[in-house]
Amino acid sequence: MSADEQNKWKEAFGQSFDLVVNPIRVLGTQGTLVCLDGMVDKVLLEEGVLEPLAEGTGEIAALPAIVRSSSPLEEVATFEDAVDLVAQGDVVLEVEERLWSISLRKVDKRAITEPPTSSVIKGPREGFG
Repeated sequence: MSADEQNKWKEAFGQSFDLVVNPIRVLGTQGTLVCLDGMVDKVLLEEGVLEPLAEGTGEIAALPAIVRSSSPLEEVATFEDAVDLVAQGDVVLEVEERLWSISLRKVDKRAITEPPTSSVIKGPREGFG
């Protein structure tokens, strides 16, 4: 991964601390993985995307068939579209100047409980803690 590739992503996100821009091996060639830390399910990313791409061989056009995920791997038309997808929580792969996205968003769930710090005299006692 060249410094220019890394810099263009960092400039697009304003030096965001949770931006992940990592070099990866994709079908025997060098690629770049881009996502926002904390918004991506890391288990799905590792098992469904990174392992198959590191082990696989073939043409880059075959990427969607190699990825093992319930979400499809789709080609992205422009860099700006890719930036929008990363901001929404998707993972973007940049391989041979082509951009691919996959949705592996991590959904955090919290139970409704009584807040420990604010007590009420009247009204509901539940909230998202």
